[in-house]
Amino acid sequence: MAISLGLAHTTNKEAGSKNLRETWSYKGEIYAVLNAANIDFLKQLPEYVIETTVDYRILFSHFLFPDITGSTTVIPRKKKALKPHLNFMKHKTCLYSFVGHSHINGFAFYWGCRIHFREFGYKRLSKKQQIIFGPALAINEGRSGYMIFDTKTFELSVIKI
Repeated sequence: MAISLGLAHTTNKEAGSKNLRETWSYKGEIYAVLNAANIDFLKQLPEYVIETTVDYRILFSHFLFPDITGSTTVIPRKKKALKPHLNFMKHKTCLYSFVGHSHINGFAFYWGCRIHFREFGYKRLSKKQQIIFGPALAINEGRSGYMIFDTKTFELSVIKI
């Protein structure tokens, strides 16, 4: 049984698309108490960050381009759904892209024309363009975790909280 918490149950499916699109409804969410300073701080944050190492660049964002902030959910099921993000990475000359938003158990990475799902643990990334989907850092029914990436050894540690 799949439960989609916080998502509206109306689904917009594009004709011929294999990707599921839903819109966040905020039902059941706890309201955040934000003051004017908090809101000003949030407004000045960038939608994505690119870090440069000695040899390559890494893109960090909440979700996939063009919905980099994750205001809607697109569950990528085909390579075609990832193409805009891969093109964005290429345009920004990024080798890796770390994204969240998926709330998956463990982590996943796109490489070799498919998405590979893995449990929490370790992986050495290849030196080819990849999208890495991380776990949620929120309370998430045993699926919460974080990632540490060593930019010299290419070792990715995905740790369960």
